[in-house]
Amino acid sequence: MSDPISRVGKLQTLRPASRETGWSREATVAVVVTLLVLLVRFWYGWHVSFCGTPDSCAYLALGESLSHHHGFLQNFLYQYQFVSLHVPTNGMEYWRPGVSLLLLLTQPFGGVTLHSSLIVTALAGVVTALAAWRIASNFTDNRGVACASFLLCLVLPPFWSGSISPDSSLYYGAFAAWFLALFSVRFRGYRSDIAALFCIAGLNFIRNDAILLLVPMAVVLWLRRRSGEPRGTSMPYVVLLVAGFFAATLPLDILNYAVTGKLFPGGASQVLYLTNLSELTSYGNPAPDIHSMLAFGISGLVKLRVVTLPLILYRALFLYIGFAIVFLAGLALRRGTRTTEELPLPEFAGGLSFALTLLGVYGLVLPAIGGFSALRSFTGLLPLAAVLIVVGIYRATDSSTMARGLVSAVILFYLTTGTMEDRREQGGLNQTGDQDRLVATYLSAHGGIAGRSLIMTNDAAQFSQTTGYAAVPVPNNGLLAIQKAIQDFRPPYVLLNTEGMPGSETVVQSILQPAGMARIPGTTVLVLTMASSRP
Repeated sequence: MSDPISRVGKLQTLRPASRETGWSREATVAVVVTLLVLLVRFWYGWHVSFCGTPDSCAYLALGESLSHHHGFLQNFLYQYQFVSLHVPTNGMEYWRPGVSLLLLLTQPFGGVTLHSSLIVTALAGVVTALAAWRIASNFTDNRGVACASFLLCLVLPPFWSGSISPDSSLYYGAFAAWFLALFSVRFRGYRSDIAALFCIAGLNFIRNDAILLLVPMAVVLWLRRRSGEPRGTSMPYVVLLVAGFFAATLPLDILNYAVTGKLFPGGASQVLYLTNLSELTSYGNPAPDIHSMLAFGISGLVKLRVVTLPLILYRALFLYIGFAIVFLAGLALRRGTRTTEELPLPEFAGGLSFALTLLGVYGLVLPAIGGFSALRSFTGLLPLAAVLIVVGIYRATDSSTMARGLVSAVILFYLTTGTMEDRREQGGLNQTGDQDRLVATYLSAHGGIAGRSLIMTNDAAQFSQTTGYAAVPVPNNGLLAIQKAIQDFRPPYVLLNTEGMPGSETVVQSILQPAGMARIPGTTVLVLTMASSRP
């Protein structure tokens, strides 16, 4: 009597039928659903009028500057620690230019704008999700599993929120996910390995943690050699791949040197010493170093890491993936056969080692920025997560029909909630943009000139990109620091948020001594008109 066959095993026994009849049907479903999702995202993107987070606004600003042949210039300062303190500033001193360069794909169609950038960003999400199809195809020929993995990945929460602002998450996800999909334990050809190295080059242009993919590369190469693969395992080839990895990081270094005169950004190492993001907008204080970090106290440093690590894990699992994470439990079901016979776990070793590396680096080494930076990097793992969830569902159900029905219900749920969430986020983004434009209208009516007048405000990147005014951030280390920054930059206007002012209006007036103060109706903005200002 034969052993029971697992759900995944059953799918794999139907390979001929899958190839003959499944491809056309699954491809049609994938195309139709993708077009529907893109239509919804394009619709919401077309009605967005605000660039989003400081990072998103910075990428858009840099893209527009390149589009207009103004070079890598930005008309604002985001922070005071790791850059030259002048406006306009060189955007490559702090930001990676990869997203902005990719936005130039819209140059033949009218140039880089907010709306065109959202189209490119939404398409980057599709490219990221397609990696799930490739990952699933690496261990099964069943097109249903591959298609379901792709569609589930496409509708996960980060793909919705990431499509209504030109953030780096989906771009990073595309390069990281395809690296993990192409560079597998089972050698799939020299072209796949070379393509994976190109993914490293692209990833290095997006964010500064591309070096972390050296860990999954090492794990995959070790498992290849251990498995006895006849190709792709010789020591000369391994050395060549590692050399190729580092060579793939050189294009950005060359560009960085050509633009800034430095091979590496100024704050690449100092970010290790941050204990709080607020240090970035501290004015007049030395840049963070080992002494300032140790001054935070050993107990404080330990507490920061104890809090950050589980926070990253919670956000990655329950906010980025959501309720479908529970179906991963299905992976543990044996169904009468050995798990390793049903699921080639070594094929997922690269992705799992990358996840552990991200947790270790952002939770223990860089906890000050880990709470948000780690999530952007985890986007590259979402295709793998989608594959594992779909496989978990197939293994937890009693029939392929039931599995397809449950997967379809999960995808429909994420499609519905994602659409509703984008609608809510669109309203919030536009409200913020409308307030910035209302403030800009007030400034223009009182002598401000967009493009020339310098504004000091809490949200320098967003305000500048939305209104066209040059901007620097309000220092967060007290009124005396604000006073010093005003003396140095001489902004004609300072914008303070009345809900988080560094003191009462009376104290603010006595220390900063503005020529005038006014609240803008309908906002929480207090405008200080400075007596000594730039002409």
